Amino acid sequence: MSASKASAAFLIVGMLLFGTINTVMSKLQNSSWSVGIDGIPKPFSKPWFQTLVMFSGEALCLAFFGIQQWRAKRRADSGVINEGDPLLSMPKDDVLQDSGKKANLLVFWGPAALDLVGTTLGNIGLLWTVASVYQMLRGSVIIFTGILSVLFLKRRLNINNYTGMSITAGGIVLVGLSSMLAKPAGSGGSHLVLLGDALVVAGILCNAIQMVIEEVLLKTRSVPPPQLVGMEGIFGMLM
Repeated sequence: MSASKASAAFLIVGMLLFGTINTVMSKLQNSSWSVGIDGIPKPFSKPWFQTLVMFSGEALCLAFFGIQQWRAKRRADSGVINEGDPLLSMPKDDVLQDSGKKANLLVFWGPAALDLVGTTLGNIGLLWTVASVYQMLRGSVIIFTGILSVLFLKRRLNINNYTGMSITAGGIVLVGLSSMLAKPAGSGGSHLVLLGDALVVAGILCNAIQMVIEEVLLKTRSVPPPQLVGMEGIFGMLM
């Protein structure tokens, strides 16, 4: 396995692992009770606060981005560039990312707004559906992203892509039906479960639009991924 494939596999496994941990912890928060200022025990149903915590974590990526830029500057100043380094073909004065010249800070507002709406809708939906169903419904991002990529990025999908999207769509329908029929304890009636599932899928649609915009920024505006995520975190907290 090449280094690029191993890196991609590592990122995919990490995304699945930490995404699952995030879902379980969010559901545990929703299942917690605390005594309010009025002395009455109340459930912790605060999806907006969960969204704020997420944006706070994203903002920390700016620290990682700053370290990257500092290391790149040190290596450029010392003239030490390893063979195979992507900086090898860049002039010394242009070693640092020139995203500040190509990407106005306001371009991060759009993805951050979509992230805010999508994540909050998902967190609200999680109040009325179980964690396992929520996590599986998030697979609909494959369908939405694929369709949007064809429509707006003019990407051509092959038969394998469409087959995978069709299987995913079928699985999502079955998962949604099972969650309504099972009526899990603590999730409310079937109408609340249906509403929760619908909010989760609507949130994923917003996240899919966000991903398409982010791809455009990464490829056409020379925006480094840590800076993109970090700036989305800052704009998200401000909103």
